[in-house]
Amino acid sequence: MPIDRSTLITGPALVTFNSVAMYTVGDIVVTLEREVQRRNISAHGDVGADTMDRFFRVSFTPMSKISYLATLWPYASTLQGASLFTGTDRPLTIHTLSGTLYTFKAAANIKPPELNFGAGQDLYGSVDFLCIQQNNTAWSTADSLLAVTSSAFSDTSFVPADIVRQSYTATWGASPFDSFRSKEGFKVTPNLETNALTIDEMGMIDHRFASFRCGVRGIPLLATEAGPLTRLAIQGGSAARGRSLQADSADFVLTGTGLTFTINSAAMIDAGYMFGAIPLRHGEVGWESTREFAAGAAQPIFTIA
Repeated sequence: MPIDRSTLITGPALVTFNSVAMYTVGDIVVTLEREVQRRNISAHGDVGADTMDRFFRVSFTPMSKISYLATLWPYASTLQGASLFTGTDRPLTIHTLSGTLYTFKAAANIKPPELNFGAGQDLYGSVDFLCIQQNNTAWSTADSLLAVTSSAFSDTSFVPADIVRQSYTATWGASPFDSFRSKEGFKVTPNLETNALTIDEMGMIDHRFASFRCGVRGIPLLATEAGPLTRLAIQGGSAARGRSLQADSADFVLTGTGLTFTINSAAMIDAGYMFGAIPLRHGEVGWESTREFAAGAAQPIFTIA
């Protein structure tokens, strides 16, 4: 059967969530995830399946625009049990340059991206948004999960100068980490845990916040042989089995032009050494956030300035 190539649809698009328009590095990937329950009858075995739930997952790598960060990392102070989808639906849209608008009626950031603080990498890794049924709306309602309409593309927000790649200086408490850089930059990894809320009639209607923490890793450029050993708190002094990591923590601050990212009360969790003609003496070092409290109230895990 002959194929008319003019009928094949391709083309890039712009993602918008919570009024923030985001251009991407590479493709935007949308996946329908359907959960089914098999029908099994003793006399005949598998005789079919029923749809139990359906939702979309939108994955993409945002371009390295610093102002995207607050949207991509929103969980610094989220309360236990808070709704990720909130009481008012926040749509996610994908608007093609050719003029088609995909509107996912209720979306939430379910997997924040890794952050790369270095001149040789894009700032963001891949982010995932989960898109579910419109709030307080039956499945049978048209366009209540996704609507596809025609709409002329008109965004004018793209500026090449917004793409930022730069080196960062780090500080973590006292010497030798009071000011240092990394051989290959720093990678910050998020760990978001949520609990799905499922209702018999509607399936999944929300995700509730359970916990968030983050870690940072890098190969520090240090001038002393002992290096991390002086700050690991694994021997001497107050070192003891069962000692809290937070007792030896300090704010881990990454500073570049136009961005300061702080992991509050970060504790060093591992380190290493390399011995050879080529590798630097100090291997990769890892830090992890710990949760601070003031007057009984949980403090932000990280801050963006």
